[in-house]
Amino acid sequence: MTGWNPGWIGPKPKPEQDKDTDTNLEREGLPSADTLRWLRQGLMEGLRTLGRRLQEINKELSELEEELRRSFPKHAVVQKWVKCGKSGCHCARPGDRGHGPYFYLVMKQEGKVKTKYLGTKPPDEIDEGGIPAREYRSLQSRLRRLRRERELLLERAQRAVDLLRG
Repeated sequence: MTGWNPGWIGPKPKPEQDKDTDTNLEREGLPSADTLRWLRQGLMEGLRTLGRRLQEINKELSELEEELRRSFPKHAVVQKWVKCGKSGCHCARPGDRGHGPYFYLVMKQEGKVKTKYLGTKPPDEIDEGGIPAREYRSLQSRLRRLRRERELLLERAQRAVDLLRG
């Protein structure tokens, strides 16, 4: 085979063959072998850059996912309306929501959900073990943006590989 050698097909052409090949390619309106080599090198460098950015994104994604896991509340305060079970009570009538509200602390311990009665008044302050909702949404938004960027980079890398394979 004469002409441009991308490095994985046959032996490298001799320098005198390059001149003839370049002349033939130019007559046909195609880029020279040197131009094609330069383009291939550019694609390879682009792939290396994409690979480095993908590694950065994957590292940032795993750190962000861990931060979100750690910041998820470990417990929450909920309010409930309950029925007492007495047949003559107002809560026994259909459509009545019952007595309350009563406040409970709901938590997960040793793989089981546990509740603790807090009373009829909402607690003044309970550390729910999480982060503020705005910050949590911001972290989720960053996570979605990074995942989208990773998908775009993977698509670009695939197109570059397809171009290199011809």
